[in-house]
Amino acid sequence: MRPLVAFFALALVALGVGVRGIRRRGGLLASEPPVFADDAARDDEEWKTRAALGAAAGIAAVFAWWIATPWVWAVWCAALGIAAVRHVVREPVAGAPPAHSRGREVALWATAAACALYALVAHRVDADDVFYVNLAVAAIDRPDLPLLAVDTLHGRSDLPIHFPIYRVHSLELAYAAIAWITGLPAILAFHVVGAAAAGAAAPLAHAVLLRTLAPRHWLAITLATVYVLVVVGEPHRWFGNFAFVRIWQGKAIALSVFLPLVAAWAIRFARQPTGRHGALLAAAQIAALGCSASAVWLAPLVAAGALLCAVPVDREGLRRVALGGLASGYVLAAGLLQRGDMIASSPTLKRVYEPGEQLAAAWQRTLGDGALAWLGVVAVAAAWAWCPRGLARRYAITVPLIAVVFLLAPFADAWVRAHLVGPSYWRAMWALPIPLLFAFGIAAPLAFADARRRRIGIAASCALAIGFAISAPSLGWSEANEVVLRAPGAKRPATVARWAAQINERASGRRVLAPPAVSDWIPTWHDHAYPLLVRDYLSPSRERVGAIAYRDRHVLTRYVGGRAFDRETPALFARGLDLYAVDLVCLRHSEHTEAQRAILDEKGFAKTVSGRHYELWERAARVKAAPPATATSPDASSAAAASSSGIESP
Repeated sequence: MRPLVAFFALALVALGVGVRGIRRRGGLLASEPPVFADDAARDDEEWKTRAALGAAAGIAAVFAWWIATPWVWAVWCAALGIAAVRHVVREPVAGAPPAHSRGREVALWATAAACALYALVAHRVDADDVFYVNLAVAAIDRPDLPLLAVDTLHGRSDLPIHFPIYRVHSLELAYAAIAWITGLPAILAFHVVGAAAAGAAAPLAHAVLLRTLAPRHWLAITLATVYVLVVVGEPHRWFGNFAFVRIWQGKAIALSVFLPLVAAWAIRFARQPTGRHGALLAAAQIAALGCSASAVWLAPLVAAGALLCAVPVDREGLRRVALGGLASGYVLAAGLLQRGDMIASSPTLKRVYEPGEQLAAAWQRTLGDGALAWLGVVAVAAAWAWCPRGLARRYAITVPLIAVVFLLAPFADAWVRAHLVGPSYWRAMWALPIPLLFAFGIAAPLAFADARRRRIGIAASCALAIGFAISAPSLGWSEANEVVLRAPGAKRPATVARWAAQINERASGRRVLAPPAVSDWIPTWHDHAYPLLVRDYLSPSRERVGAIAYRDRHVLTRYVGGRAFDRETPALFARGLDLYAVDLVCLRHSEHTEAQRAILDEKGFAKTVSGRHYELWERAARVKAAPPATATSPDASSAAAASSSGIESP
């Protein structure tokens, strides 16, 4: 652990020195001086033509989506292709220094502080934390094991990590270093330190990009972007549910913090291809990869779109794009090295779908199937029409066009899954900057209103913001989105977390059998017990575990959760207790409870904790000397353990 901490300390020192030097040269938050002719400040004389073209594109996209998914893809390609010829190929590249004032800076940093606070108090439990937190827990508790190499959830160090692609991660190790230095539980390093830092960084990263794309109205569009991310709740995989309510996760940080920085520094490299800008572009992509393995394809794609939007279409522009592509070398090499293991561990990649089926499913998972989904269809086709002249318009054309052509083609989704995105095809949606496209639309009245009509522009933007909120399936902070606002702390499901704490206090380091809801959270504690099965994390290692053993673990875990697969399940339960050396069993009360109690009593188990929904049974030889506890009157040791973990005792 000490070498790991030393490595991160050196990385932080290098980061501090680099940021200080960049800020002195005006390269971190400030936009670079314009390289090409600046026409961004001119009044837009073509707004009527663009409004008509955009309206036609939006109507065509909605109509095509209503008919069939492959048709909307064709409309997207046509609309964005025509816009690219008109506004990217023919127009000169525009650039201007961003509007600057003390009030704007104060408003930006106040927004960052508010986002950090929201990320701390918004509790939306996500079971993906089980795996991520356990990586940090294992780095601290098991320094004898190689990092990010073996399974640490089930006590089977002879098995590999869940997916080999996670070997490229470093964020969870950074959380481990923070927890080890501060003495905090690893989960608090995620849910408190990580949530606050990443929550504040998200609006700052978007501001870095928007100072370049929309120099006159960057603050308004930044605020609109934050609003879009916060106000929309379900569906579960909506961009906003990665932005703040689980911003501590690596994929959320990559999507909401580092990808905007990748785009920002790609644009700056395109305008001024210096070594400093190239280093920043490479660093942003490497940082994104350290947070999420999806960056092996996503970061280079976003960088390519941003580079293309900021160069003239000539030999010099192509040269700059080629030079900028070199900054993606590290992440592309990492992806190629891991590609073979990823394909071997994902047999579902061979599944074949109908053309457009995967795109429709990805769209529904990300934007739902209501008004928000229709707005997204229109935004991809026509967002360029309401963007201000210059880089913002070019960005709204090139980045979606590249994503649509290279990732979302209905006839190529099998190849994309097999060679780029993996089994989670819906992540291809991350290449579309949909929240930013929505924000451009909300702020459009401000961009086109002159000084005399500023109040009208503000009123129109507020009306659009309200209308957007009405289109949301649910508000982002509502109970419908499974968000509860309470004091900062560990974001675990309250009831099952109390029982998981009891199990870890009584059976640390030993094998236990618990219902899925409880067993999933057991590995998020330090010195935890080892459940027979945690979610589906044994699936890639099914052949190594053995088909029979894997089935047994699956059946037994669900049996103690109240589900019996067949008449043989009780007999399997009786055999499995000894076969898999189970020392503690957590039962969820159900119609099978009496039969389970009889088997446990026959096998030499004794009930030690009883509650309204669950009860614990331990082998008689393992039962502690302390008197049996109840859910309403826990013993002192379990109460202390639960208290130190930030939860209540059962």
